[in-house]
Amino acid sequence: MGKNVMEGMLPLLGAALETRDGAARASLTADGRGIEVTQREDGRDVLVLRVVPSDGRLTLSVPKGDLRLQALSGAIELTGAEAVRMRGKRIEGHATEASFRVGTWRVAAGWVRERATHVVRDVEQTLQTSAKQVRTRVRGLFQLTSERTTLRSKDDTAIDGKRVLLG
Repeated sequence: MGKNVMEGMLPLLGAALETRDGAARASLTADGRGIEVTQREDGRDVLVLRVVPSDGRLTLSVPKGDLRLQALSGAIELTGAEAVRMRGKRIEGHATEASFRVGTWRVAAGWVRERATHVVRDVEQTLQTSAKQVRTRVRGLFQLTSERTTLRSKDDTAIDGKRVLLG
């Protein structure tokens, strides 16, 4: 073969491998730059795999059903020099533990709903919330502990309780 695998395959340009029943076919693309694997469906070829080394892309598609990447012993690692992207109507994950280590975490959503048994946040510097309104509902004890506390209101401040204990 020549300098790379694709150069070595140039003599096969236009050649195709096909299963006996005609359900799957592999062929070199028309310009000899890559390999395509197609699946015959309703009389037409549907792309399953395309490798085009010159543009640095590998496309893996499943015409029907699910695509499963599975490591029976070990891990699956997705690495992108610039990004790793996921798209879908829903993105689901199930794990005993999930860890993310990032420089900046940004979430843009119409709704964020968190459900947990316990939530503990450790913030080294500042925890800030900017909102039109803030509402906290607590069934039991609400406890706020700090070295100093400042509560400012532009208008009225109301404290409504059976008893108000100061000091």
